[in-house]
Amino acid sequence: MKSLYARLTYPVIILLGVAVLSVIAVSVINIRWFIAPDIRRITTDLMDSKSNEINYWLDSRITEITRLAGEIPLETGGPEEVAAAVAQLELFRERNSEVYESMGIVSLDAFSHVTTGDIFDVRNRDYYIALQREETDLVISDIIVSRANGASVLLILKKIYNSRGAITGYLSSAVESGYLREIVSRANIRDFPVRLVNRETRRTLIASDLTGSPGEERGHTLFSAPIRSYPLWIVEMLVPDSFLDRRINTTILLIVLLGAAVLGMAITLNRRSTAKLVAPIASLEDHMQRLAQGIFIPIQPDTSCAEIHSLGHSYNSMLDNMQTLIRQVRDEQQQKRRAEYRALCAQIKPHFLYNILETIQSMAIEGDYGKVESAIGGLARFFRTGLATLESFIPLADELSHLESYLEIQQLRYEGRFSFTLDAEGVPMNQRIMKFSLQPLVENAINHGIRSMERGGTIRAVIRNAGGVCEIRIENNYLELDAAKIEEVNRRLGAGETGGPHGHGIFNLNERLRLEFGSDSGVALFAGDGIVIARVRFPVISGGEEPS
Repeated sequence: MKSLYARLTYPVIILLGVAVLSVIAVSVINIRWFIAPDIRRITTDLMDSKSNEINYWLDSRITEITRLAGEIPLETGGPEEVAAAVAQLELFRERNSEVYESMGIVSLDAFSHVTTGDIFDVRNRDYYIALQREETDLVISDIIVSRANGASVLLILKKIYNSRGAITGYLSSAVESGYLREIVSRANIRDFPVRLVNRETRRTLIASDLTGSPGEERGHTLFSAPIRSYPLWIVEMLVPDSFLDRRINTTILLIVLLGAAVLGMAITLNRRSTAKLVAPIASLEDHMQRLAQGIFIPIQPDTSCAEIHSLGHSYNSMLDNMQTLIRQVRDEQQQKRRAEYRALCAQIKPHFLYNILETIQSMAIEGDYGKVESAIGGLARFFRTGLATLESFIPLADELSHLESYLEIQQLRYEGRFSFTLDAEGVPMNQRIMKFSLQPLVENAINHGIRSMERGGTIRAVIRNAGGVCEIRIENNYLELDAAKIEEVNRRLGAGETGGPHGHGIFNLNERLRLEFGSDSGVALFAGDGIVIARVRFPVISGGEEPS
């Protein structure tokens, strides 16, 4: 059998361990499942932000060039119209020189007429071939080197339509790539490679780190975002996994170390507090063992814990109550014995015995020897049943036999003046009942109801079991009812008073019932509809049992 210390300590340690491990597990899962994706999502958002910057800038250029291509008067695409268009473009370029390195018109014969005055063949250039091959109005080249000044530019080529919807040439715009390089450079956090890449050719257009190519290195994660204005372009950044996970791993390690420290401190404190708590309980256990041996020693209550202090006081109060109860039990046993003695005395009332003897004498003088014999036999059975056993509870059959002997004598005395009926349906005859419980109730009915009647008296005894309670009712009719007397008797019965120096049967019975079963049991009188009822209730006691 485990000690109290073990029962208090081990479950708490296990609970603390499970709680700390659960907190650690939940924290790690939360970091891995929620915080880690958030870090990656933030990096993705950064790439989207740079993509949006490029998209906004590129979309502005495409809008400008599209609008400009619609304003150029190029109906036939002849040399004069081309020259006039180039002059118009030069004026626009001068106003936007920080954006456009040069502009020009590519005629239908694939020669580019640039605002710098250069004319060159572009029929073999990739961007010109792509515009001829694809069903699109606009093509953007990869980053190329300008023929005019060697600067890095990207070329935007847009078809020009005349008023009839026919293609009459192409608007060529060389856009400075410096702004794109600035955007890519700003996205380069902690020197991670950032690139603007052509999705189809996988050619790097602009890169913050020209070494290697995106997606080649192990232990890295490639983040990318498309350029919506020109879907062939995407922005990519290669981030080491160690950078993404380093703070997560550090946080997890700190959580584990903190959890282990908290668990260790909690276990230490629990062991110490449990040992301090168990000490006074062990002392109380020692006193309880002595109490079991009949040694009554008060305990000095512990003052370190309110509950233990209260337990010590309760133990001392229990000692006092036990000693008081022992005295009370002794007194109650004495009272029970006195009550049984009074019950026996109440059965042998001198006036009752004298009346019976006078009745027998009258019968003998008249020569009615059959009645004399019956009366003497009934009297003998009455005394034999009443004095045969010293037990307080006897079978119902024995108590009814005692009552029958009593009624036989009373019927001889009050010949023809009353009748008696018994209703004990469903009540076992071996059920135990308090000795001398029926006769006092019937005697009370005769003395206070039947005696005043010349004839027509009825006495009915009803016995029932319900809900573990046995109820006895003795009902009798009457000529005159003294309600005040019944109320006074009930008051004295409820208060547990005795019947006076000579004693009365129902008070004697009431006292014995209250001593045996408590104040809720006892005798009560009721009157109404021409009858008086004496009622008794007490717990059902099966055959062979004794009341506790």
